[in-house]
Parts: sequence; C-alpha cells; structure tokens
Amino acid sequence: MVRCYWRAFVEQLGTRIRPEFMSYGRAEFARVYDLMDCISWGTGVMMGAGVFVYLPIIIKYVTGPGTVLAYLLGGLLVYTSVFSFAELASRFPHCGGTYVYNYTVFGEFVASLMGISLLLQHLVMAADVCISLTEHIDYLVFNNSLERFEEKQFSYDFGGDEIFAGYPHFLASLLVLLISVVLTTKSQVNNFVGSWANNISFIMVALIIFVGAFFVDFNNWFNIRGGFLPYGYTSVFKGAIVILSTYLGFVDLPCLSDESVRPKQDISNATHVSFFFVLVVYVAVSVVVSLAAPYYSVNPNFAMANIFMDVNVPWMAYVVEIGQRLSRLQL
Repeated sequence: MVRCYWRAFVEQLGTRIRPEFMSYGRAEFARVYDLMDCISWGTGVMMGAGVFVYLPIIIKYVTGPGTVLAYLLGGLLVYTSVFSFAELASRFPHCGGTYVYNYTVFGEFVASLMGISLLLQHLVMAADVCISLTEHIDYLVFNNSLERFEEKQFSYDFGGDEIFAGYPHFLASLLVLLISVVLTTKSQVNNFVGSWANNISFIMVALIIFVGAFFVDFNNWFNIRGGFLPYGYTSVFKGAIVILSTYLGFVDLPCLSDESVRPKQDISNATHVSFFFVLVVYVAVSVVVSLAAPYYSVNPNFAMANIFMDVNVPWMAYVVEIGQRLSRLQL
C-alpha cells in the first residue's frame, strides 16, 4: 500500500496540463492591452536598474569605457532567452509566464520549484529597491542621520560576513509594508504609480542622453589611464555576465496575456521590440556616461548626478537624482 501511495505521489508531481485546456478565451480579465501598451509595459519593467544601478558600478570597477561592448555582448547572450520566451508566449498565451511553461512541459513539481524561486527573487528585488530608495532619502533629507542612528543602536556582527548589512533598515521595512498594502488593496493606485514611474524613467533616460551628449569627450575613451579597456579584454566578458540580469524584465511580459487583446501576437512581438529598444537605450547611456567623465571618477552611488555636477550643470544633477529614485517605484 505504501508503494501505491508513493507511486501516486510521484505521478502527481509529474502531472502536466495539456495546452488545449488553457484556452485564453475563458479568461475573466478585461482585454484592454494592445501592442503599444504591451511594448510600453515591457520596456518599463526591463529598463531602470541597468541604467541607474549597474552601469556606474560596471564602468568604474569592472570594464571601464568598454562597458559599451559588455552591454552589446550581454544583450546578444540574453536574446537567445528572449527569443525562446517570445515563442512560448505565442504557444501558451496565458497569465503565469515561467510557471505555466514549466507546468505544461515538466509538470507540477518543477513548476512549484520555479514558482517559489520567482517569489523569492521578487522579494529580494523589492527589498533591494526599498533599501536603495530609503538610503537616498536619508542622504538628501536627513544627511545620513538615520543611518548613523540605526548603525549605532542596532548594529550586529555575523563574524565578518558581508552578505548582511550589519544593522536593520527600519525605513526600508516600512516602505516594503506600505507597498504591500497598496498592491493588495488598491490596484488602481498600483497601476497609476507604475505608469507614472515608467514615464519618469523614460524622461530621465532621454535627458541623460540628450544633455550628456553636449559634454562628450573622446579623450575619456582613448587618452586616459588604461585606455578603452583598462581592465583587459576579459573584463568585457565579466561585465556581460553582470549585465545579464538587467535584461531579465522580459520574463514578466507574459503576465499580460490574459489582459491582452491579441495575446498570441502582441506578447511575442512586444517581447522582441521591448528588448531591442532597451538594448539601444543601455548602449546609448553607457556611451554618454563613459564619454562624459573618466571611468575612474565615476561615483557608483550618485554617478549621473556627479557627472552633471562636474560639468557645471547642477540643475540637471538634481533633476536626474530625484527622477531616477522615483522611477524605481515601477517595481
């Protein structure tokens, strides 16, 4: 009897659902998203961290001016996954994305593992965004007094382990709780905030490219310490590996399948268009930033603001600094 139960349990873990039983015609959501809406949404979830967080770190510590090549190489590597997701979105036009694909192909057990890993991924992303946002609020408003208070009163030691911060971030925790309440109770507020955050992100990137183009200096590529690749040719591959995660927002696009007017066509096409648009933006911003200032002078925390302060455009520095923090609310 135990063997029978065990066999039934194993068979249940491998249960798969046939695609014809997931017809999108039975969805209860209002189908209001057309192709342009899907492209806008996909571009918004992909763009952000790659420009404002990873770019200055990679320029200063990993690749230098060669970050342009790293973004191109990383985009080329990621496009294999983008192409696969676009095909899967066309084959299985249902809300759920990665979970649905794994459930259909590999079964319930693999899909459950994937679902848990996705939840953990989004938890870490939300915590990272809130910590970054509150740190800059503390810097701009309280002159880091909150950080000093938390570090003095609540510091702890894990034996030199750098994984943990060393002290709790109370303001970030409150922000996570506030966002959770908004997401679970006010969907209209969530859509409004997300839409405006995407618009702010687009505006900030456009301003950085347009205004920064007036201050480019090709000496910052070739006539500086170390040249175009100060960390060697292998640094391009190291930068590309780090950059891979900045493109992964495309995995969230299938979530619109049950709300798209034409899910089989629009989700697939929007995945391709959004990816190539973001790739062009990443390359353009990396070109402007690496040409506007020497790689070794880039501040990894306030890169965009410091660059415009160095070229005597303080108003642009404040606009970009505030705008890029607000744009991170798109999560």
